[in-house]
Amino acid sequence: MRAWIWTLLLLAVAVGVAVLVRDYTGNVVIVSPPYRIEVSLVFAVLAMIALFVAVYVLLRLAGWSAGLLPRWRAWRAQRQLVREHQRLEQGWVRMLEGQYVKARDEFAAVSVATRDATRQTLAQLGMARTALSLNQPEIIEQALESARKAAASDPGLTLAVACTAADLMLAQDKAAQAANWLALVPEGGARYVHLQRLSLKTNLALGHWETALRQARSLARHHDVHADIDTALARAAAGYLRSANDGNEAQAIWKRLKTPERLMPEVAWAAADVLRDYPVLVRQILQDALEAGLDSRLLMAYAQCDPAEVRPRLLRAESWLARHPDHPDLLRALGTLCLRGELWGPATGYLQRSLQRHDDARTHALLGTLFDHLDRPADASRHWRLATALEVPLEPLGERRGVLPVADTGADPVAVDGDIMELGLRDDRPVPADPPVAQPRLETDELGVADLPPREATDDDSALPRSAARST
Repeated sequence: MRAWIWTLLLLAVAVGVAVLVRDYTGNVVIVSPPYRIEVSLVFAVLAMIALFVAVYVLLRLAGWSAGLLPRWRAWRAQRQLVREHQRLEQGWVRMLEGQYVKARDEFAAVSVATRDATRQTLAQLGMARTALSLNQPEIIEQALESARKAAASDPGLTLAVACTAADLMLAQDKAAQAANWLALVPEGGARYVHLQRLSLKTNLALGHWETALRQARSLARHHDVHADIDTALARAAAGYLRSANDGNEAQAIWKRLKTPERLMPEVAWAAADVLRDYPVLVRQILQDALEAGLDSRLLMAYAQCDPAEVRPRLLRAESWLARHPDHPDLLRALGTLCLRGELWGPATGYLQRSLQRHDDARTHALLGTLFDHLDRPADASRHWRLATALEVPLEPLGERRGVLPVADTGADPVAVDGDIMELGLRDDRPVPADPPVAQPRLETDELGVADLPPREATDDDSALPRSAARST
């Protein structure tokens, strides 16, 4: 619509100019001795307009020609940028599809062709990722080093390289190298959650328990919902306890732990292990953790005690049984406590009730030990056999019975052929076939081995070596 309006306006102006010029008969005289040029006013105006247009076009053309080379370079750079972006995208798509070799080739082409630090860094990091999937550690190290050099002037790229390198090193169980890469993180980068997780994994792998505990607490305090945070927190606290040099240091570490950390099964189990010389404290630690939730490992540790500790532990365990009457691990722990306290009747009842809920090799072994104390060898042997069958399942022998395969004596140095050669009885003449003789019917036993009829001794047996006589 706008084009039509402008067209009509131009037509109106042209018509108006034509009407005004038609009735005007002025002339324009240009004198330049010895020349004299006289033209009409209309022609002079039109010539001036044409000259202006021509000069304008020529100037624009000259300016465009002067900028032709920069524009060509910009077009070439834009085309190269599009190609590099396409190859980067294709490389990441190939890597996500699992075509690691093709992805590596795409990243390698980009890293060779580009001069941009960002694309160079991304291509090298992509190569490192694909090399991890292809199990090529040398290429991983080379690509990460090239990425570090390319990103040296950009803090953001340096942070990306450090995180990726630490992740790849941890995937290869190289925690020390992961720590070296994390040391390159620029100031202010430690606040990122992903970087804190990587640092936590590195410290856990290196055994820096106190630092790992602080980092796990920080992540948990910031409501990190990552599934491994609780596990990492428990592992760090347990490792911190186990790193104590003596019982006093272990007690000091235990006091510094927070209440939710003390109730974690792995932490309580580690505390019971390192503080085993303090049975009363161990009993309180395990009771608090078991009150929060029954755990099979804690129940096993709770049942391992001196006879003096049996009665208080048994009373608390019976209170748990009132709330969990069908818990097989709790019943086995009660049976173990009664067994340590030489309460044979209750021990038998608890262990048999545990077996009714869950058939377990450890419960069978405890019953075997119990019946051995009660001088019931048949019952003890039966439960020990059941414990062995549950721990090391074997295929029933009855399903494999049958005729035994013929033994291969080709490599036996003491063979019949060898004995005959030693006696000089072998020659190259063909041996005539014996006439068929009716063979007696052989009876086999339940293992499928034939009972051969006894062979009558001859006078020639004494002349043969012992191996040859055996083989006949």
